[in-house]
Amino acid sequence: MGGILKFQGRWRILAAPLLGCLPHLVFAGSISLDGDWRIHPIRPEIASRFSDTQLVERYSAADLPDASWTVIKVPGYWDTPSEDSPWMDPSRSPALFPGHNGEAWLRAHFQVPETLFPEGGATDALKQSLVGVLRFEAVSARASVWLNGTFVGKHLGAFDPFELEFAASLLTGGDNVLAVRVADKSVLKRSAGGEKGNLASEIPLGLETEAGGIYRSVSLAIHSKERILDVFVNPKLQSLSLDVSVSEAAIGNSTLEMLIEEKATGKVVHGPRKEKVQFDSRKYRHQTFSIPNLPGVKAWSPETPNLHRLTLKLLVGAREADSRVVDFGFRTFQSGRGVFLLNGRRYFLFGAGSPPHEENVSDELARAHLTALKEAGVRAVRFANEPPSSKWLSLCDELGLLAWVEGPLLAHEGPYNFSRADFVNQAATELLEAARSLRNHPSLVVWSNGASNQTVITRKNVDAYEVAGKVLSDLAGRIHKSVFGLGRIAIPESDNRGAGSPLIEDWHAHDGWYSGRIADWGVFLQQLSIYREGIAGGTAPWVCSELSAGFSSDGQGQVLTDPREEAASRMRIGAPGDDASALMEYQSNRIERFIEEARALRNPASNRIAGIFPYSCANWFFNPLTDGASVPKPILAAVRRAYRPVVVAARSLRAHYYSGEILDATLTVANDDIRSGTVGAGLLICEVFGPGDQTSPAARGEVPIGAVPYYTSLSRSIPLRLPDIEGLQTAKVRVRLVSGANEIVTTDRSIRIASHAFADPIPKDVADGLALHDVKGTLAELLKTHKIEIPAFNDLGQLKSTEEQKPISGLIVGPGSFDSYIDRAWPSLRVWVEAGGRMLVLDQDPPRGRWEYSGPLPGGRSLLRPTGWPTGIDRVNPRLAEHPLFDGVRREDLAEWGADGVVATTVCQPGDDTSGKPRSTVLADVVPDSDTFSWKEVVTEIEQGEGRILLCQLKLVEKAALDPVASRILKNALVWVGGARRPVLANYPPNEIPFLAPFVATDRVYAEESGTSPHEPILAIKDTGCDYTVEATTDQSGVTFTGIIPNPKTPQVYYDIDDRFWGKKSGPAEIQVQVYGKTPSEIRLDYDSSDSDLLSESAYKKTAPRPLLEVNAWKILVFSVPDARFENRQFGNCDFRLTVSQGEAVFGPIEVRKGGATP
Repeated sequence: MGGILKFQGRWRILAAPLLGCLPHLVFAGSISLDGDWRIHPIRPEIASRFSDTQLVERYSAADLPDASWTVIKVPGYWDTPSEDSPWMDPSRSPALFPGHNGEAWLRAHFQVPETLFPEGGATDALKQSLVGVLRFEAVSARASVWLNGTFVGKHLGAFDPFELEFAASLLTGGDNVLAVRVADKSVLKRSAGGEKGNLASEIPLGLETEAGGIYRSVSLAIHSKERILDVFVNPKLQSLSLDVSVSEAAIGNSTLEMLIEEKATGKVVHGPRKEKVQFDSRKYRHQTFSIPNLPGVKAWSPETPNLHRLTLKLLVGAREADSRVVDFGFRTFQSGRGVFLLNGRRYFLFGAGSPPHEENVSDELARAHLTALKEAGVRAVRFANEPPSSKWLSLCDELGLLAWVEGPLLAHEGPYNFSRADFVNQAATELLEAARSLRNHPSLVVWSNGASNQTVITRKNVDAYEVAGKVLSDLAGRIHKSVFGLGRIAIPESDNRGAGSPLIEDWHAHDGWYSGRIADWGVFLQQLSIYREGIAGGTAPWVCSELSAGFSSDGQGQVLTDPREEAASRMRIGAPGDDASALMEYQSNRIERFIEEARALRNPASNRIAGIFPYSCANWFFNPLTDGASVPKPILAAVRRAYRPVVVAARSLRAHYYSGEILDATLTVANDDIRSGTVGAGLLICEVFGPGDQTSPAARGEVPIGAVPYYTSLSRSIPLRLPDIEGLQTAKVRVRLVSGANEIVTTDRSIRIASHAFADPIPKDVADGLALHDVKGTLAELLKTHKIEIPAFNDLGQLKSTEEQKPISGLIVGPGSFDSYIDRAWPSLRVWVEAGGRMLVLDQDPPRGRWEYSGPLPGGRSLLRPTGWPTGIDRVNPRLAEHPLFDGVRREDLAEWGADGVVATTVCQPGDDTSGKPRSTVLADVVPDSDTFSWKEVVTEIEQGEGRILLCQLKLVEKAALDPVASRILKNALVWVGGARRPVLANYPPNEIPFLAPFVATDRVYAEESGTSPHEPILAIKDTGCDYTVEATTDQSGVTFTGIIPNPKTPQVYYDIDDRFWGKKSGPAEIQVQVYGKTPSEIRLDYDSSDSDLLSESAYKKTAPRPLLEVNAWKILVFSVPDARFENRQFGNCDFRLTVSQGEAVFGPIEVRKGGATP
């Protein structure tokens, strides 16, 4: 026999005075059934031996001996948290059955104290007039319940609370046995058809897709048959409506007594008031009472979280049959015209997300976590992935935090089929009840059904995208109308990107939203409407509910040495020896910059930004996240600075400057001080302090600034000449806003200042033995400013050693110049490199499909993720090896160069090159978004034979004029490539060197083999989705050309022009193509254009189809276009495509000319 269930050695009576730490709706006379239960997992071998009926009869029986069963804590899962849970105390025992997927039986033994029954005791006669109610806050994911061997009910769904009512006579005065058969989420996935393993869930899954257990609290209550079922308080600022649901027995013969008080003081603001309970339960779920005029009540807001308490009594004659206590707040919340309105005033959401609400953390830890957020200036918290328990929102109510609650339809975790009616109905039932259970909390202002469903689906199936959008929008509408009423907003999902015209437009930052640098963030915000194709006319406020903080909770990199730190945040960042504190400090400051600029540049009429949630930052505020040990981390201080009521954003401030340069600081004051309102006129003061001097500024300027009203911004510029500094040193920029005698706010920023001697002069002899392939000409132009000229690399013959010339020893490939010429010349270049040559590849463009990262790798090689990186890695941090490229440069000097300012390591492996695996020296890789591993700023050195290739994707040429660090690294790179000083091919017979791909002409390019030869200046790309066959085709007059026969299913051919021919300038072009008509046909040209009116479609601007009526003959078709761009923006990094829009045709030789007649 199992032990009697108790709470800390005594009965836990849930009464109204304990409301602050208990579920929001408290039932008088409840007992908690939390504590030690017994569990028996149903293994496959057990399930195969017994029928379902036999299993039920065996495990639901009250007299079943279960003392040998394993003890499990309820609430809790049997299979999570896993050992790497971010909130798990390292001393805590791991999951009992981490590998068990399926069903388990859980049993609890308890006694019912007589005090739980009404006066008179638990007599048999009294029990006949009473009902018992078992309340489960949540079970994952299907539950069937027996009490003392009698079945009392079942429930499907992992996130909504449910109650089971039974006759009180089932309870005994001695040992009572509660048996629950639980099926975890894995049981509720079934085949969706198609390939093996393609499953679709029957229920919403949330974050943990296979978790099982009674993971939230269980309680037992005894009631009269006349009882209150549900209460919804729907307040405005000085009025409210009250919806009350009661049992059938209470309708017509009972009265409700209502009393409203200030919770803190007990001051009565309304009542006691009595109302007869009388409504038709066949038509209505509840009875509504209105209280239209409550002047003088205190409003609830994050600044003044004034709570009121409703005490509701159900009276049958003079007898109190039941009662409820509900805490609520008088407030309003609306969205529209690019803003949120809280209690009628504009309100910017200073957000954070996401607290550890998925875990059963203690009340102490939950309070400490949210309190720290509140003290840091956070106004709103996003509870991501699945709804929190009521405990979390009760704390938000008390502390003054708005809550964005996310439902469990999380696309990245769950396989959902929104066209299945049974799934849609189950999801609707579950989410409606989950929302209903939380709706009395004044903190709850935004509900979303989940996240990213349409974002994920749209990549696969347009029809499924539309179905999902309709289902999610309809469900949000139902919740908004039938559950919430006024004061709360329901949206289809987070990361909706404007789909379905939601009341809030939400874009996640790390997934297709913003992946640029810190320096570009302000530009992005100012031009945000450009990125909203199709929804530019919307008025909904825009929120970034997930701004990546640089770290995620997905388990990353190398394990830190401190296991408590690891358990607290999963910040497995960097390698042993890295300064984790410095890395965290940088990422914290990065978030501060993002938030300040968002506040400074918000514009309700254009970008409509109205809230920002640094996601993951809440996950790593503390070290560790365990009771009694909440040690703040740097992000807390950074958010506190960013969320000050008034901030000054130094938007134009760069990281690096030259000595004597003019610092033109654009300073923007953003005012969100809702308490004080307008900030009075005053002075903006900007000061620069040199290294080691924090008392006397080396430069100072000030400018008057007018009054700044609430929820507005005002900008001013202050030009300052920076002091002279030796080498490269750190200085401080301090900005102060002073109004009258008051200093409103002070902001400090660190910058690095370098002397010109730090990067200049570039050695004048650096050009000796070098050649430059620079299609754009940007590097050549920069070098000319230093009076350095490097000969152009325009013929592979320059690699040869002859009597007339010395071969080049170093080749520089300039920005955007690793083109088809270099790619096709690789067989020759490989021989040259292996003999000792050096090749420097600079600043290549981002990928568009042809190569595997931002610049092509020689010989078909590819970059792989670093050894030991788990799949879920999200962000890593700066780490530099010792290498001449970074001479004089610190790791911190590269901090803001990557899209996320982070640096990692990578490896290089051979592709189709069969010459043997080269050795690679890992330097530094700047990884902007490794969810898809779209490498953009990689720095890697490859040793090939006796030579080397240095791939340097840092934007050196782009930055060098304004950034001394970029100039220094560029200088180092040129010195490095000039380090090979011998004639590298002196011992190679010329006829053994496979020199290919001569330089192309300047006015026209012609592909005689129709683009099928790898050495032609126009290539016909052959890939999945654009396949073709090649065969010699002779027409009726005997003319024969190499013919390209398009695939009939996709009758189009993509062409890539040698990048050196066109460059980066737009202008008129003429495309001539020989076409052989098998049948009367029409041919259309789609080309990469500079037509800005077409936005993203400008890469595929269509010409009018050209008719080809004569068959069995080669004919020339001419397409003249006025605005060719040819920047490789089409599929496969191509420039144009030819499509057989009607009939059947073969494409032959093709020519592209610069200029040409405008059609």
